[in-house]
Amino acid sequence: MKVIEKQALKDEEKMELQEIQLKKAKHIAEEADQEYEEVMPPILVFQCMDDFLSMWNVSYSLPCLLTKQIL
Repeated sequence: MKVIEKQALKDEEKMELQEIQLKKAKHIAEEADQEYEEVMPPILVFQCMDDFLSMWNVSYSLPCLLTKQIL
């Protein structure tokens, strides 16, 4: 009987440790999600601006290039 009780205590200790580790992991994941949400919108804005400017530069320079080729 003592062997079973000792094993049960060990199992309980393992489960308690795993619960603590799970809580820590959840907390870390929540913090990472929050940081991601704070950082991503500005990055997306800059990416959209960069795409727009790249597109504008191409559309602006294209007539200039065509004019140079004709001349």
